[in-house]
Amino acid sequence: KYKPDNYSADSGIDKANWRREQVDLFIEELHRTMKMYNESTGRHVQLGISPSGVWRSGDGKVNYDINGNAITNGSNTRTTFEHYGSYLFSDTLKWVNEEWIDYILPQMYWGFTHTTAAFADLCDWWAKVVKNKKVILYSGMGIYMSETPGMNYSWGKDYKEAYNQILYSTRLKAVQGTVFYNYTYLKKSYLGDQSSLYGRGMKLIKEEMFTNPAILPEIISMPAIKLPDVSHLEVVKTVEGNKITFDAVDDAKSYVLYRGETAMDFSTEQVFKLLGSNATAGKIEFTDTNVEDKPYVYGMKVMSRTNTLSDGVDFGMQEFTVTFLDEEGKLLTTVKVPYGNAAVGPTAPAKQGASFIGWSRDISAVKSDLTVSAKYSDSQFTVTFYGLDNKVLKVDSINFHESATAPSPDQEGHTFIGWSTSFTDVIYDLDVYGIYEINLYKVIFNDENGTKITEIEVEYLQDAVAPAVPKKTGYNFIGWDKDITAVKEDLIVTAVYEIQKFTVTFINEVDGSTIKVSEVDYGTLPVLPEAPVVRGHTFKGWIPQVTKVYSDRSFTADYSRDQYQVTFVDWDDSIIEELTIVYEEEVIAPANPSRPYHDFVGW
Repeated sequence: KYKPDNYSADSGIDKANWRREQVDLFIEELHRTMKMYNESTGRHVQLGISPSGVWRSGDGKVNYDINGNAITNGSNTRTTFEHYGSYLFSDTLKWVNEEWIDYILPQMYWGFTHTTAAFADLCDWWAKVVKNKKVILYSGMGIYMSETPGMNYSWGKDYKEAYNQILYSTRLKAVQGTVFYNYTYLKKSYLGDQSSLYGRGMKLIKEEMFTNPAILPEIISMPAIKLPDVSHLEVVKTVEGNKITFDAVDDAKSYVLYRGETAMDFSTEQVFKLLGSNATAGKIEFTDTNVEDKPYVYGMKVMSRTNTLSDGVDFGMQEFTVTFLDEEGKLLTTVKVPYGNAAVGPTAPAKQGASFIGWSRDISAVKSDLTVSAKYSDSQFTVTFYGLDNKVLKVDSINFHESATAPSPDQEGHTFIGWSTSFTDVIYDLDVYGIYEINLYKVIFNDENGTKITEIEVEYLQDAVAPAVPKKTGYNFIGWDKDITAVKEDLIVTAVYEIQKFTVTFINEVDGSTIKVSEVDYGTLPVLPEAPVVRGHTFKGWIPQVTKVYSDRSFTADYSRDQYQVTFVDWDDSIIEELTIVYEEEVIAPANPSRPYHDFVGW
């Protein structure tokens, strides 16, 4: 008991809430203790919790109060174990809202098709819970779930389950990574074991997803530490490869090296190597031995103890050609300039009535081939605005030191964030690119009766991932009432069902022939055929009794054989014997009668 004095028979608090309070008090005090430790030592130790996947089961809806706290009755799940209650009594939602933890790692081990705790429903709910909080969310994945083929829903059937879960979680901004449980399965599969579903799945992930080093998420719960960029950065081609040298930065945790073959944009695809912070005489060296005869471009960012990155610098080995033209477009000269260096232009031709003010493009740090023309005090400069996919939105002609007027930046499916370059006080020809954020649309999946099954967010033109196939007794699910591919707007889609149909066969009991075969809707009475007339038989009814149909059925026409009276009469009309026999039954005659002076010859 953490603080047992809080509870007594007359304290007004039930035992379950008291137990939750004990855990809350411990987590809160641990949070305070670790925060004091970090502040006093300059360390950045994180407090993380990895609870079971379900806090509480509810409708999956999440609202927020004015402080951004999540208000919810639970995830769209229907499980018997919730860590809010027995036996863990852990109110992780409260810990997130209070920001007592730095990260949370729910064990969302179930598959996409699980009927009571589908992965997508859980992942969506947790992403909404941390949305406004300085708490990192990681997705916990149990790859051991695919150990037994055919078990655990999609885990036991689809080797791409893990791949699809990572793909799904990357579309949720709040999810900062995936953590695998457990290491035994991860190691075995990652080293190439192909004898299992998880082995095949991890091979796919390794070859198609884990192709670049990963940058750790920034610790958003602590004040960010942003370090300066590296200085005195050099790259020299040697027999071993491209040798990179730079000055170490004080307090750096690591250095992120980027590499590209065109312009450096510091994208995750260009992350090439994570370098440690161990320096020799204040210098750090790294030789890129995985090189071909290509003019590589490199970039470098410094990572601090809060995993915050510096702005970044780029550098390279190639040379670029700068072509200088006069105002009329005639060639003045061309020069070769090493990557990132300034170009030195020729003396510009004199122009009567105007003074030379510079070149049409910035040549102070050349990173591509350039063609520049001489500009004079009466010259105009060209400002070109680009939208998505480098589509030209507008071209402005601007006088020296004037400002351009931006076009409408609206682009379907995207939210405009801003322009890449300032276009006030123009002194060069400029290319200005719109910066956009792809839109997220809400897709709500409802059952036929309007009950919400799940709610997800989908990027513009991406396909929505449908939840597990819903079920309705007596009906087959045939799809959704709206197209969920290439989503362009918020959608409410409803499950569509068709009634199940069953085959009903009516059989003639006498000769085994089929009287009628019909298709009958689930839960309805079949239309009875007219029983055929059978010689020597009388129709009695159907076996079994005809009732509403819930599966394929057979009903047999039940007949009784007709009865006949056979009377044997002597010559004097006296009755010898009377028999009752059924249709087609053999008649056994009585003993031959006798008559004086006559011989019996038959009947």
